[in-house]
Amino acid sequence: MKLSRRTSVSVPLVLLVTTLVAVSASAVTTAHEPAGEESEELAAGLEWFGGQRLGPAQALDPAAFGAAAGYATQVAANASAQWTELGPYRYAKDDRRYVSAFSNNGSGSGYNTGRITGVAASPDGQALFATGAGGGIWRATDSPGFQTWQPVGDALPTTATGAIAVAPGGSGYTVYVGTGEAGVHLDSYAGAGVFSSTDGGSTWGHVGDATLDGAAFFKMVFANGHLFAGTNKGLYRLDGGAWTRVIGDDRVGSDPITNAEVLNSVTDVAARPGTNEMVAVRGWRAGSAKNGLYLSKDGGQSFSGPLQPKGYVPQKAQGRGSVAYSSDGKKLYVLVEDAAAFNSNGAPHTLLEGIYLSKTGSTDGPFVQIASPSVLGNSGSAMKPGEIGPGYQPGVQGWYNQWLLVDPADAGHVYAGLEEVYETTDGGGKWVTAAPYWNLTLPCFDANRADWGGCPNTTHSDQHAATIANGQIVVGNDGGVFSRSLDVHTAGGGWTDHNAELGTTQFYYADSGFDPTNGGKLAYWGGLQDNGTAKLILDGGTLKSPFEASEPFGGDGGATVVNPTNAAQVMTEYTDLSPAVTTDGGRTWTDVTPGDPSPLFIAPIQADTAVSSDIYAGGEFLWKSAKGFDTRVADWTKLADTGAGHSITAVSATGGMGYAAWCGPCWPGYVSETGFKRGAIAKTDSGAWAPIALNGVPDRYISGFAVDPIDAKHAYLSLSGYARHWMIGPVDGNPGVGHVYETHDGGQNWTDISGDLVDAPASDIVLVGNRLVVATDVGVFESGTGGGTWQRVGPAPSAGGSLPNVIVADLHLTPADLTHAPMLVAATHGRGLWAVPVSQL
Repeated sequence: MKLSRRTSVSVPLVLLVTTLVAVSASAVTTAHEPAGEESEELAAGLEWFGGQRLGPAQALDPAAFGAAAGYATQVAANASAQWTELGPYRYAKDDRRYVSAFSNNGSGSGYNTGRITGVAASPDGQALFATGAGGGIWRATDSPGFQTWQPVGDALPTTATGAIAVAPGGSGYTVYVGTGEAGVHLDSYAGAGVFSSTDGGSTWGHVGDATLDGAAFFKMVFANGHLFAGTNKGLYRLDGGAWTRVIGDDRVGSDPITNAEVLNSVTDVAARPGTNEMVAVRGWRAGSAKNGLYLSKDGGQSFSGPLQPKGYVPQKAQGRGSVAYSSDGKKLYVLVEDAAAFNSNGAPHTLLEGIYLSKTGSTDGPFVQIASPSVLGNSGSAMKPGEIGPGYQPGVQGWYNQWLLVDPADAGHVYAGLEEVYETTDGGGKWVTAAPYWNLTLPCFDANRADWGGCPNTTHSDQHAATIANGQIVVGNDGGVFSRSLDVHTAGGGWTDHNAELGTTQFYYADSGFDPTNGGKLAYWGGLQDNGTAKLILDGGTLKSPFEASEPFGGDGGATVVNPTNAAQVMTEYTDLSPAVTTDGGRTWTDVTPGDPSPLFIAPIQADTAVSSDIYAGGEFLWKSAKGFDTRVADWTKLADTGAGHSITAVSATGGMGYAAWCGPCWPGYVSETGFKRGAIAKTDSGAWAPIALNGVPDRYISGFAVDPIDAKHAYLSLSGYARHWMIGPVDGNPGVGHVYETHDGGQNWTDISGDLVDAPASDIVLVGNRLVVATDVGVFESGTGGGTWQRVGPAPSAGGSLPNVIVADLHLTPADLTHAPMLVAATHGRGLWAVPVSQL
């Protein structure tokens, strides 16, 4: 997660994983966190994205996503609708036009893209592979620079990926990819199992049986003639065509605490070179009696554990872990997240227990601690206490981002990934921060310097994967792929970003307008996970070399509203309903946070479709400003109170009439949460905003509204989640089966018009002339205004369609002029922006 300089005291951030999230009670947070509590805020972001897809269930059948993805490929398509990719590519964080307290300009990471979960190289070093959290599989073959990427595997059921491994064999090699990103969730809904390719990613086949379909993948390795997969369901070994679990327990009874599937999470596994031994880490982030190191002495056929090595971490403190052997097998390094700290009500400022070394390579130990949070903090870190804030110390997100890697040519040369990258060349005697969190708080930083603020360059923060290839360390993090020579050992510096043509950005909202400051060019703006609010202008450029692709607004970008006739005027959110406005295209910003007690992590903000100067925002209260982009804090007016503890999930208005939905409690969880409730308010006549009955609408998360511009009593809504038959265990209320509903009486009574629409979470709904269009996790679908029969907008990827199998988070219509026909834009969570002409619907 990347912060914005303006929020060193209050730093909301968000991780949007393509999984269903059900967090432990210790991770449940309020909308506004104490200063610097990055770990808790990250959990809140997970709840927002995953909870809406889970509720009101406590758990889902992992087969739900696979069934939806399979069905979506069979739906009749409007083949005349052709999607065009918009990007952004060459997405520049350090564009010197945007230096303000609201930007991260000078952070030092160059071109960025969306979160990368895995990196791997071919045995000959001529090909580099990267997997995106929601961005699919990418390959670069322009060794050694690796700047020219192409997506491979877009026809797979999902672009959500968690782990990658390359195994040499014969005259070539095999690439294995585990779909479903590992994180902190109960069930991964976006996983479709493991896939392999023997031709560099041109074609793929499903690996093994269906056991791991729906799993989330932390790590995959090929060792002792077998493929091993560390997942949220346990550690599995591929035997012929079947997966065999070698670490993990079956559920017994119905108790949700002792049977939570995540308690089987195996977060890393490694083979000890020169032996038949393997070591794995069972590491549920909040701790478990089964957490710890596990050892196999028979090549991974069986494992024993948890072990109790000499000098190692107390069992109750063992959370997520990473392991790495030296190439001679004589040294074993282990990085451990502190589960006891994670569960502490005192909100610790780090969750790292430490990095440990067994100098003999034996899991018996004795282990010695070679790095602590304070040691790493004093190694040139930008997270040294007091640099960013009291809550930002190395390892604050140790349950989310971590890895270990040993230089195969030097047993004492070790890299560790947390929020930053750390390096030691003497086995842990001394550490250096190879890639600081950013440059903005380092002593060398000078805002007036153009070269990354006068500091050495660095990578994006939040490290998820690493490999060594061609004498380089290659890392994957929340901003993409970066590398530097193994011979460089400085604090920062020497890094190359590989993201100019890597397109894995993760949007949740987007909007557009004509920009008079740029000759009336069409400008797209949108909020991104951990990469601020993007500004994209293609006119006068190309897809891979746009006229502009910049980040005027730093941190995490949320809901974004653009003046369609003047795209220099923008309101964008920094999460938790904390918007800011600009009237000069992002060079200066003014904070206009209304101060709501209970907003969602990404709260809805929308302009009235008929009165563009009226902007609506939702937390517990429905807020309105009639000042448009001249809004200031005092201009927000409370139109309605949805009730204490409620949070508005969607709002839409036209001509002062409209609808707003809320949830509260919003995230059902699997331990001790208090269920799920939802409701809505509306104004469809001269009266005030007031509750509506929602008769006929299932008890699920309401994600969007589309209001008839002629008659506000006529409207549509979209529902997230899955049908009741996919939900495991008891649920509150009636989850129902549909995803699109219609009202003709102002929201009191609704009719299910889902018809043959795919059973998948729907994130948005728009009315485009006489067509109704819905964004889902498995594509975009359209129907007539009466619903019932739906078709896919554009062919499925397996049938030659260009839009990948990616989550579509938001839809919007571009304005039109003499040279720009109106377009329907899809903001995807993992593959940037895509557009289709409205005339093709």
